[in-house]
Amino acid sequence: MKQYLGLLALCLLLFNGLAVYAETESKMDIAALKAKAEADDTWAQFHLGSRYLYGEGVPKDEAEGLKWLLKAAEKGSPKVDYFLAGRYLKGIGVEPTDKEETLKVLREAAQQGNRIAQYYLGTCYLNGWGGAEKNEAEAVKWFQKSADQGYVGSQVNLGLCYSKGYGVPKNQEEAVKWYRKGAEQGNFMGQYVLGQYYFLGDGVPKDQAEGLRWIRKSAENKATEKGFDRAQYYLGQCYLNGDGVPVDKEEAVKWMRKAAEQGNEPAKKALEQMGK
Repeated sequence: MKQYLGLLALCLLLFNGLAVYAETESKMDIAALKAKAEADDTWAQFHLGSRYLYGEGVPKDEAEGLKWLLKAAEKGSPKVDYFLAGRYLKGIGVEPTDKEETLKVLREAAQQGNRIAQYYLGTCYLNGWGGAEKNEAEAVKWFQKSADQGYVGSQVNLGLCYSKGYGVPKNQEEAVKWYRKGAEQGNFMGQYVLGQYYFLGDGVPKDQAEGLRWIRKSAENKATEKGFDRAQYYLGQCYLNGDGVPVDKEEAVKWMRKAAEQGNEPAKKALEQMGK
């Protein structure tokens, strides 16, 4: 299960093509942007929050910015998720933020029961981001609160914590339970990891057919736009080696190529070795 150690970092980097401002929203005046945001337009909420965070056309207001970003994140947009966790909390490619204020706002929203804030607060504690000292037990506490409200990101993160023993004793059966919840909601990472559990017989009875069913779902999952490259590479290896399926080099090349086109280095090397 070593390949899952980078789970959170991987999820955060999947959408690195995000532009902070779309052209229309960035040129829209604040009054019009607020009207759209208040009418529940996800992108307007995102851009309004971004403007408040960085004082673009409005006085900088960390609390107001996070309020709108959390509203946008509730809709499940992976690009909003990338911005909040990857760019904002971790500070990728943006100016440093007021970390104490960030943590304060997140904690207040989390304490009020906001499941998205609970997820990000847990992420901060798990990784030591956003001004939080790394505290795995505290991370699990907030992931649990969020996961109990059905938030898929927290469900998958709980699976990670139980599989690795982050803040809780290792418990593969409990890990499978939470990965399954995420997988059943369509989360590509939950599908991939659940498939691995079944394929290897780790925490569940070994069932390669069931494992491949979930791995294929992940490989075809359009939440990642082109499918999840790790799952595609895994499928390619299975077809190449006849692991759980009959050997089929054409099918192996098809999946390896899909992964390689997304920058998957093992898939690129495999194709080179196959002369493709």
